[in-house]
Amino acid sequence: FMLVHRAKGKGQTFIIEGREKTPASADTSLFTNPNGSNQGFTPASTSGQAVGVPGTLKVIATAVQRYGRKRLAEVIQPAIELAENCVGIWATVGLHPNDNLDEGFDPDAYDKLLKYDKVIAFGEIGLDYYRTKGEEDQARQKKRFIEQLELARQVGKSVVLHCRNAHDDMLDILDSKLVIRNSNAGVIHSFTGTIDEARRYLDLGLYLGFNGILTFTSQYDEIVRYAPLERILLETDAPYLTPVPMRGKRNEPLYVKHVARK
Repeated sequence: FMLVHRAKGKGQTFIIEGREKTPASADTSLFTNPNGSNQGFTPASTSGQAVGVPGTLKVIATAVQRYGRKRLAEVIQPAIELAENCVGIWATVGLHPNDNLDEGFDPDAYDKLLKYDKVIAFGEIGLDYYRTKGEEDQARQKKRFIEQLELARQVGKSVVLHCRNAHDDMLDILDSKLVIRNSNAGVIHSFTGTIDEARRYLDLGLYLGFNGILTFTSQYDEIVRYAPLERILLETDAPYLTPVPMRGKRNEPLYVKHVARK
């Protein structure tokens, strides 16, 4: 799940992203605002404003296909239904780079999913050479990623990019395939690259996503200082990467305040 906060008059957007085992287990009690409640996350049939923080709260249910094509609808459709039925909730859909490498990307199936009004982005998609080591599997990842970018171009959707140990290949592909080069291009989720790679992503119109990693290492401090504030997104990657001082607990959107303070 991804929670977005856009502060009034500040031009600042904070994204808090996390995943449960399946979107079907979605529970709005997971989304707590600073007063500890989940008020403001209302069904579409009712009215109400999010409370506890200034500005507008937006929750994005991120559905990633991880269980094979035959379960595509089972895994992703609940996230779309959650978005369709609730005020202030949007969805993204994607095929994670590490999953189902033995099957091809089905553009027709995703084209239908991406055309829902409240599906606002395509992702996570991308490259991951940390977990996928073999050259043939990496080649399949690249082929699928290019196909996914082509579909994003056709439907005009932003992208949520996953990249680990693959920035050179990803940037080469984006340089030639990323058509949406403006403030709506998308975000490089959980950014852990170099300052030069950050510059290249920013030049493509992408946002940089930072999370709890910032609180337990100073490795990316220079990049955070370098990046324009309006191009930084803060995220959780819940239930993982819990920030200090909450290490050892399941991560959740409320903890993003510790990332913001750092």
